[in-house]
Amino acid sequence: GAPPHLAYRPKPSTPSAQFRGGCPGSMDARSEVSDSERSERASRLGRLERISVAVRVRPEATGGAHGEPGAGRQIICGGQTFAFDSVFGEGASQIEVFDELRVDDIVHGALAGVNGSVLAYGQTGAGKTHTMVGSNGADDATLTEDAGLIPRALCTLFSAADAQCAGGTLGSVAIKLSCLELYKNNLRDLLTAPDNMPASPRPPPSPSPRGGLMSPTAARERDGDIAVREGRDGTVHLEGARSVDVDTATEAMHFVRRAMTSRISAMTGMNVDSSRSHAVIVVRIATATADPATGGVRRTQGELVFVDLAGSEGSKKTGTKGERQREAIHINLGLHHLRNVMHELAAQQKGSRNSIVAHVNYRNSKLTRLLQNSLGGNSASLLIACVSLRTTDSLETLETLKFGASCKSIRTRPVANVTAAVADPARQEAMIADLNLVLREREAQLEAALAKTGCLLAEQRAELESAFQHDCLTERAQQMLCAVKAQRRCSELAGENLAARERHDHELTCTRDLHVRNLEAQHEALSQAHLAALEEARREEEAQRAALAGEHLGEHLAARERHDHELACARELHVRNLEAQREALSRAHMDERVRCVNAALEDERVTRAVDLMRQREAEKESEKRERYAEEATKFLDLSRVLRLLSDVLTEEPARNSHAADPAHQTLSRIHTQLDLTAACAP
Repeated sequence: GAPPHLAYRPKPSTPSAQFRGGCPGSMDARSEVSDSERSERASRLGRLERISVAVRVRPEATGGAHGEPGAGRQIICGGQTFAFDSVFGEGASQIEVFDELRVDDIVHGALAGVNGSVLAYGQTGAGKTHTMVGSNGADDATLTEDAGLIPRALCTLFSAADAQCAGGTLGSVAIKLSCLELYKNNLRDLLTAPDNMPASPRPPPSPSPRGGLMSPTAARERDGDIAVREGRDGTVHLEGARSVDVDTATEAMHFVRRAMTSRISAMTGMNVDSSRSHAVIVVRIATATADPATGGVRRTQGELVFVDLAGSEGSKKTGTKGERQREAIHINLGLHHLRNVMHELAAQQKGSRNSIVAHVNYRNSKLTRLLQNSLGGNSASLLIACVSLRTTDSLETLETLKFGASCKSIRTRPVANVTAAVADPARQEAMIADLNLVLREREAQLEAALAKTGCLLAEQRAELESAFQHDCLTERAQQMLCAVKAQRRCSELAGENLAARERHDHELTCTRDLHVRNLEAQHEALSQAHLAALEEARREEEAQRAALAGEHLGEHLAARERHDHELACARELHVRNLEAQREALSRAHMDERVRCVNAALEDERVTRAVDLMRQREAEKESEKRERYAEEATKFLDLSRVLRLLSDVLTEEPARNSHAADPAHQTLSRIHTQLDLTAACAP
């Protein structure tokens, strides 16, 4: 089932139509359509007076789904109901799409000289290239189930041409193929790639602007632009585009597949292999058939145009940058001009008082110039709007459906491009010479007959008078009289015929002169009207350009005001951020100062404690010094006493030497110890 944002209403079930695009198999198989059905299709196509619009919901990955066709007439998106000629669900196969859209009628119309166009429009990844080209595998000679509209149309074209030539309906058919791409508003020929060129000597390298030589591909990038020209009859033709003669559908599909491979593509946020250009396939069909009535040749010139447009989504959704973004800008600009042309055509043909458009701006883009014949000219056109079921693509789906609905009211003027059967000019001159010779012979015979008849009449009249005079009229005389009357009547009739012929020739001469004068007057009037229309279109274009310049100036001023407002908001936000940062820095500075004061107080407290400890240690040291001094004084006093005692002992003679020696040694040791103690004392 479809998501809430998109739904479609199927039409009542009908018996499935026979596949008219060729069954899977050889692409050169002959068509089984009868001559009456062909003429009916051509007449039905000639009566088609508006663009046929169909919607196809994105199909599943290629694999040849064969579910219910899901074809209907209405589709619902965003609460809005849109009605189209056909609506295909995601389960519709390629064969069902081809049959339901009756592309084979467009192909048979091209064989009869009626131009046809098939366009695919939609966002990236919606299945446009799958619908137009499909997947035909590596073998171009086999038409698979996933083959798109282009290979099926080519198969139908060659099958119908072979059948009509074999049946004698057509004398000869010449088919030419052109493959183009519109990249950055420049038309490039896809048939000039090395893979698409037939076996021939390779073209010489082109001179490079920097000196040296340039490869053919680089030369095509530089000089590959094709000019779009408009003829006096209003038809658009391409100047510089290459056309190749194709004889079979296999050969045509070979060139188409190679051209699609040479098409510029890149990876975006919506598709791994996204087409970055519009692809245009042009098939020109020229037929020639002998006309026994006039002895001339009846010629037709038909054209089939297949267009695979690039994605219509915005750059923000695809996430493109750099070169891809510039490509997207050119793509969206071309599609914008295409939508404007469609809206102008729809408004012009509706004829409402408030929306009449006198001139359609095809010249704003090469895309609209290239599709000028297909959009509102001599062509039977078919538009396929491809949409997606994803909820994230609901906006693009709605825009695509609105575009398709606006295209339904556009009317076209499909007319067969047929050249009347005219005899060969040399043969005409020979016939005129023969007729003049016969005419001169008949005139000589008539003059001789008149002279002979006059002589006979005079002689016979004399005989009859003599016979009447002698009353001897016989049966022979009566017969001769009847013969003379008959000859006289023949002479009178011959004279009348000669006079009538002269009058007819005079009338023809007068009619021809009058027709020539009328044609000259019409040509002069048309030339003046064309010049007046061109001048009016130029003035309107200048007025529109001025209006667009004013609109662009207003948009620029509005954008400037929005930019100034955004700058003011950004400046105010920056000031608030600076004030917040300043306040935060002030708080941090105050915290730092408090931390520094606390650290200073702590240092002062530590210093005081250290000073107190040092003072206490100094007091202890002074106490120790005082105590040492007292002890040293005591030692000094004791030392003096001992010295005195030693001196006394030394001076008094020892009475007993044995008793005095140990005491003397003891006193010496005590004296030495006291000296050491006194020396060590502070």
